[in-house]
Amino acid sequence: MAKKKAKKKEKEPEIEEDQDEESSGFFKKALKVIIGLALIAAGVGSYWYWWPELLLVVKGCLGAFVALIGLIVVMIAWSD
Repeated sequence: MAKKKAKKKEKEPEIEEDQDEESSGFFKKALKVIIGLALIAAGVGSYWYWWPELLLVVKGCLGAFVALIGLIVVMIAWSD
């Protein structure tokens, strides 16, 4: 009987630890979501702030992008 009582006493702290782990897991997940939303807002804000420079980069890379698409088309045609 003493062993059964000891087992019951051991189970009670495990339940409390599970509840602590669940609550800490919730806070960790909430913190990750908040950080993710902040990074999304910073990314969108950077587009607003650096819009002219972004357009310049897109215009500058457009030729290389088209050339790479052409290279992919040639490689697909070559493999057929």
